[in-house]
Amino acid sequence: MSLKSRLKTINKKQLIIFLIIIIIAIFVRIYEFPNALKEVNSDEMMLAVNAKSIADTGKDINGISYPVYLLGFGGQSVLLLYLIVLCIKIFGYSLFAIRFPLLIISIISLVVFYDLIRRISKNNTIALIGLGLLAISPWHILQGMWALDCNILPHILLIAVYLLYIGIFKKSKWTLYLSMVFFALTLYSYGIAIYFTPILLLALAIYLRRKKKISIPDLIICIVIFSVLAMPIILMFAINILKPNESIFLGNITIPYYESLSRTDDMLFFSPNILVQLFINIGFTVLMILGEFDGCVWNSSLIFGTAYHITLVLVIVAIIIKIKNKASHIHFDLLDVFSSTTDSIQGTANGDVNLQDNFPRFLILSWLCTSIFTGVVINQTNINRLNTIWYPLIILATFALYYFYNYFKRLETNNENCSKKSKIYAISIITIFIILFTSYLIYFNCYYANKVDMSICFSRGMYQALKYTNTLPIDNVKVDNLDNDGSIDIYIKSNKYFTDKTFDELRSQDELNNALNELDGKVLIINEKRNVDIDNYDYVKFGEYYVVFEK
Repeated sequence: MSLKSRLKTINKKQLIIFLIIIIIAIFVRIYEFPNALKEVNSDEMMLAVNAKSIADTGKDINGISYPVYLLGFGGQSVLLLYLIVLCIKIFGYSLFAIRFPLLIISIISLVVFYDLIRRISKNNTIALIGLGLLAISPWHILQGMWALDCNILPHILLIAVYLLYIGIFKKSKWTLYLSMVFFALTLYSYGIAIYFTPILLLALAIYLRRKKKISIPDLIICIVIFSVLAMPIILMFAINILKPNESIFLGNITIPYYESLSRTDDMLFFSPNILVQLFINIGFTVLMILGEFDGCVWNSSLIFGTAYHITLVLVIVAIIIKIKNKASHIHFDLLDVFSSTTDSIQGTANGDVNLQDNFPRFLILSWLCTSIFTGVVINQTNINRLNTIWYPLIILATFALYYFYNYFKRLETNNENCSKKSKIYAISIITIFIILFTSYLIYFNCYYANKVDMSICFSRGMYQALKYTNTLPIDNVKVDNLDNDGSIDIYIKSNKYFTDKTFDELRSQDELNNALNELDGKVLIINEKRNVDIDNYDYVKFGEYYVVFEK
């Protein structure tokens, strides 16, 4: 059934709620886009300059033709890179073109997430709860506002899981095969997928074969599709570990060997003391899941987390109740939502469910457990490295919210004094999340930008220095761009503050020295690491940058 047909099965009230949530979600994500986050992250900048180089010449900034992996600052994946290349071809080189692909994919993921939950739960209410949680999730809002390569992985993975689910239960071979294309694309989305995706697919393949829900020929075709598409990136990691000192060429496509690149340092199994590192990694992973904060304010907020801390609390409480109920021989599972066929959760008399109920449960829990395993085998995991886990955790939070609603509904049938508890619960939860969502929007617009200003992963003062020059009564600004990192071009082309100024970029130390000696009514922006003498000039310092002008 198509999404359009499925929407027709929603009653008018639910359809209105669906549209309201989608409209609010889109508005929050496009408001002031692409300048809602005015700073540009250093990894984002590296993708941008490489994308521009490939769009113009077919080669990255190192002269490598269509690489399957970028050197970047220690390695960057290329799926987002090539989407940015396409946008540069269409829109030109600007911050809009750089950030547009992730914006669109994150919006698409809202609908995919909704329909996945709706299909596995057979319940419109549960799907709307999930959509609402995702729409207001700080993690989901933030990752669609800037172009980090890691941010595309969870969305591509979500689409792959969605297509796999449809392929299995609709017995659609082409949808099943298409899911393998997206699973292969996850390996080009972010480096951790090289560990995550094969393990997840192996677990699902074993399960589906045991339950005879996938034929051997279909399984072989899936393996071939995935292997063929994944082979270039697998070879890339192999040659950079084995170090044959030469790249592999597939026509214009390059599987690059980088002498300075080795991601084995990120792996538990290559650590000097594996046992000690294992306990450290477990601690980091638990900290990330429970605290939803990695110390990097640009990734998440300590106060709000990735999806608000209350959601995880609800999941934990629901699991505790489940364990308590099971001990009392009450067979009701937090994930029994998967076996619902009506608007109430249906449990079986003995707790057994058939395959159609078991597979989505296995799918989500495998997704969750593989994410946790990945966090443990990756050294010093953070919000980005653990980003495959946030979708399944939000799904669990969705089930927990509905679990409590249904729990109070069940009490109502047995106790007349509880007749209003489910309504009180629903109103209370909605009110709490509205307050949290509103608070996060205030935090983002009034506080977040100040937190990332001049931080190590952003312009470190470049943007503030450029913005300051707009307050000065001058027409020409000379800018230190000896690093040629592309940031000047993006800021000037994308920000309204700089439209009435002329900016001259300086590309050598001699040009910088001459500009300093011949200011002549102009303004010069200099990075502090240039070690130039500015004692005889007036200046204002922003992070690592000086705005210098004559006394």
